[in-house]
Amino acid sequence: MDAKIINGYRFVPYTRTTYNTETAIERSKSFYVWMNERRTVRDFSDKAVPQAVIENIVLAAGTAPSGAHKQALDVLFG
Repeated sequence: MDAKIINGYRFVPYTRTTYNTETAIERSKSFYVWMNERRTVRDFSDKAVPQAVIENIVLAAGTAPSGAHKQALDVLFG
């Protein structure tokens, strides 16, 4: 089957995973605990970060929802 094209972009269908009540409660609790551990960073490390890690982070950022799934994001690696 040919990919559906909208305004020159390949349509990416939305798929989702559903959970039973018990699993949903446990996952939401775990997510809350994880999110509650976040802190503002005011101290930075000089430890090198592998290029592949940076590239994967940029790929993850590009999955954020946007109109027609067309992110206006330019990333330059130097």
